[in-house]
Amino acid sequence: MPNAPPSTLKYSMTSNKIRRENFEQTFKRVIEKSTRLRALTFQDCTFQRCDFSETTFAECDFSNCRFVDCNLNLASFEATRIANLEFQRCRLMGIDWTKADLGGRSLLNPKPFAFTDCNIKHSVFMGLNLADIKIESCAAIDCNFEECNLAGANCRNSDFLDARFNQTDLSRADFTNAKHYNINANRNTLKQTQFSLPEAVSLLRSLDIVLTE
Repeated sequence: MPNAPPSTLKYSMTSNKIRRENFEQTFKRVIEKSTRLRALTFQDCTFQRCDFSETTFAECDFSNCRFVDCNLNLASFEATRIANLEFQRCRLMGIDWTKADLGGRSLLNPKPFAFTDCNIKHSVFMGLNLADIKIESCAAIDCNFEECNLAGANCRNSDFLDARFNQTDLSRADFTNAKHYNINANRNTLKQTQFSLPEAVSLLRSLDIVLTE
């Protein structure tokens, strides 16, 4: 299809590796950078050491999939359904997750994704329902969590330097051993939220109090 625009392509990967519908498949070392992939389905699949940097997934469907040691920097999930994805040791910088379709929360779709030991710098989560999400041992530098529901989130051991929290529900969230967060106690919901010293001292900056030695 030499004259077909990219948006009409069903997929451009090698057909014997990724098809339009993929179930319980394992994909290793797939390299597909700066590509537009449309209307693909992945269910119960595993991706290992794949490179999807700057790739656009348009109107795709990912459910119960696992990504390990993958590069998805600047990837885009336009109108793509996401349910119960697990990322381990992945690079996911600069992703605007608000473009994805996270669907409704239910017993079958308890949370959209989980990040462990990942680089999610400069990503946007603004306004999303991320209750009980896992962002553990991650670089969450300069991420936008404004107006998010992060109730019950596991944020242990992560770096939140320059991350933005405003009108964010952090009830029952766990920031144990997290660092560099700047959370205004008056502009966010803090109820049974867990913090650890010495980083928790930073919460005092937003309070109208005077500390003396």
